[in-house]
Amino acid sequence: MSAKIWSRRSESREKIAAFERLAAHSDGASYSVRETTRCSFAEVIEVTLFQIEDAGVSRFECPTCLAVREIKPKGERVKVPSHPRRMTTTPNQGSRWVKREIAWKLFDS
Repeated sequence: MSAKIWSRRSESREKIAAFERLAAHSDGASYSVRETTRCSFAEVIEVTLFQIEDAGVSRFECPTCLAVREIKPKGERVKVPSHPRRMTTTPNQGSRWVKREIAWKLFDS
């Protein structure tokens, strides 16, 4: 193996090690990048298949990060899958289901 290739691999390993040290938290636990960029909300939604079909809207706004996702029901239940955390502050547009207080309601903007 040439010295040039070995040098690049060593640099990459050093960068990865430095990144892992930065990812370690004060409590001693380390967290992966995926955990920090994913939203923690992934639950079954209390909206029926009939309500979705009647409204003609299957877009849902995450109550935690406000990301809007097109969600297709599986059987009789609707579940928000794990998704990337929303990074922008641009207002959401269009019809979507939004959780207000304890109930999901259709919102049109």
